[in-house]
Amino acid sequence: LGLQHEVYRVTGDGYFCMDIYLPEYDVAVEFNYKMQYYKGNDISIVSRREANTERMHYTKRNDDGSFSVERDASTTKTAETKLRGFFLAKRCAKVVTVPYFEYEKCITPEERMAYVKQRLSKEAGVEV
Repeated sequence: LGLQHEVYRVTGDGYFCMDIYLPEYDVAVEFNYKMQYYKGNDISIVSRREANTERMHYTKRNDDGSFSVERDASTTKTAETKLRGFFLAKRCAKVVTVPYFEYEKCITPEERMAYVKQRLSKEAGVEV
């Protein structure tokens, strides 16, 4: 990366391990793999706010105001992954997520490095 970084750094409280940590910026970089996303298509009950946030396709509105939605679950983080990200964000200034379905599009090591640098710039303001 051309920056001081630590690989698999454990948080100060010992509860989490970050894939890459940039101490100068207090930024964690998390590579999210397939197991951190739901598999296949999923029909879930969600609030209007969540459905709008994730741009899901509504299948029906329920009597209680919630929506049944269909989403491509392979690009939807599991609840555990979302919660982990929430707790990591409480421990560092910024968490940059690298989803597998975007990272896998990069074929060469140079493309992967450029992609991670672009994410750092866009999401954390870290210029490499």
